Parts: sequence; C-alpha cells; structure tokens
Amino acid sequence: MTTEGRVIVSFLMIAGVGMFASLSGLAASFFLGSQDRKSDELKEVLSRLDDLEAVLIKRKDTERGCYDVPLNMTEQRERGGK
Repeated sequence: MTTEGRVIVSFLMIAGVGMFASLSGLAASFFLGSQDRKSDELKEVLSRLDDLEAVLIKRKDTERGCYDVPLNMTEQRERGGK
C-alpha cells in the first residue's frame, strides 16, 4: 500500500464511523423524543381531568349545601396524600 492509499482509507473509515454515529443518534432521538411528548400529553390530560373532577365535586357539594370542596387529585398527591 502506498501512503496516499492509507490516507484515503483512513479518511473513509473515519467518515463511515461518523455516519454510523449520526444515524444511531438520530434513531435514538426519534424513539426517546416521542416518550417526552407522550409524558407532556399525559400531564395535560391529568391536569384537565383534575379540573373536571374539582368542578364536579364542587357542583355535588353545592347541591347538598356543603361548600367545603376537597383538594383535587394533583394537589392531594403533591401534599403526600393518596
């Protein structure tokens, strides 16, 4: 092998490893990035559900004449409740 051939082969090997690393990173970000979006969507849905629950509890309590509205589920979890 000549020196020029070794330089070209070295460059091609480094470029190939870089290309493989780039594709691996892209695939990993694709799979891991979708979980973050699902987590955000889940938090939004749970927040909306807690709001609806609070409205229903308030409505139920006002129909009975009781105005002491319990905490919604998110606030209960933050304060250490079940």
